Amino acid sequence: MESFTICRIDEFVVCWTGRGAPDQRLLNHEEIEKLKEVAIDKFAETAEVDELLSTPHMDSVLGRWQEWSDSDRPQEWAEEATQSDAALLQFVNQFIRQGRYSSISESGTIKYIDPRWLEPFLDYSTVEDRFAELDRSEIEEWEVDTIEIFEQGIEFLDDGQDPGEFETWSMSRRSL
Repeated sequence: MESFTICRIDEFVVCWTGRGAPDQRLLNHEEIEKLKEVAIDKFAETAEVDELLSTPHMDSVLGRWQEWSDSDRPQEWAEEATQSDAALLQFVNQFIRQGRYSSISESGTIKYIDPRWLEPFLDYSTVEDRFAELDRSEIEEWEVDTIEIFEQGIEFLDDGQDPGEFETWSMSRRSL
């Protein structure tokens, strides 16, 4: 939540339209940078105590950590944190989005993922290989769903489609 707030404040400062005098701003650029440094420290602290993997919106937090940090620590953390199959499944599951569709006859939700979203942290082909080795009869239903959604994203990539676009997934659903 802190990274979301800081990001929005940063956007406000960067996109300043000139309304009001600069001395009337709530925060200046230097103060925003200090807040980012505090957030980077908090991200690292959360990672060290093994809480980052279960943090809500972990993918966004990890993305901000990478964006604001001058180190490779976010990538190193991801590689270390996903050594077990259970942790890898949890990690990938954090990148899955949900979109709503509606037509005259029905409406619902579709879960989707673009495997490339993992790339700043993990090689998605390595994830694909690790998932292929798992015995699906020995894992929970949500974990099987995570694998299947990820594999569908890979299929879209292989077919030259963009799995990061919800329309790719909703159009595919209509053709079933």
